[in-house]
Amino acid sequence: MNNKDTAVITIDMQEEFLKDFIGRQDVINFLIKQQVSVLEKAVEKNIPVVIVESVHPYGERDYGETDFKIMDSVRNYAPTGNYYKAIKKILCAFEDENLDGWLKRKNVGELFLQGINASACVKTTARDAIKLGYKISSAEDVIADCSGAIGDLGYDYFQWYRDNGVLFRTSKDFLNGNG
Repeated sequence: MNNKDTAVITIDMQEEFLKDFIGRQDVINFLIKQQVSVLEKAVEKNIPVVIVESVHPYGERDYGETDFKIMDSVRNYAPTGNYYKAIKKILCAFEDENLDGWLKRKNVGELFLQGINASACVKTTARDAIKLGYKISSAEDVIADCSGAIGDLGYDYFQWYRDNGVLFRTSKDFLNGNG
């Protein structure tokens, strides 16, 4: 992660969505550990960080807070101006009408995406980011889908990220700049 025009976006790591992984706590624990490593490195290198949370469009459902380990990794970063919390109502982080402008003011051209679900909200955010002119990247150990474990998303999900951006095998490859 040497690219100064990169931002890290973490999507939907909220209590309600994590419940979809019932019986697979080991998957969630590993996913969060990897995501925290990426966020800590971003903070260390003063790279913009976005935490995306979903709210129900009609207020009928509470999706809860982003996992506390993730929030702890960026809690002291907010005063630097390189932290943004985006709120979305359906699938895409860019539903937050200020996100694109915030990223552009930070001279961001590439988004490293992490979160759940890889086949829905993460993918929709990636797709819309590309339409807005951003390059996208992710890693197999920082995205997951409730339909399968990390590394077991199926050919189509991972292939979509490969076809439309860069998909690192591990987040360590991203952090070390190995493409």
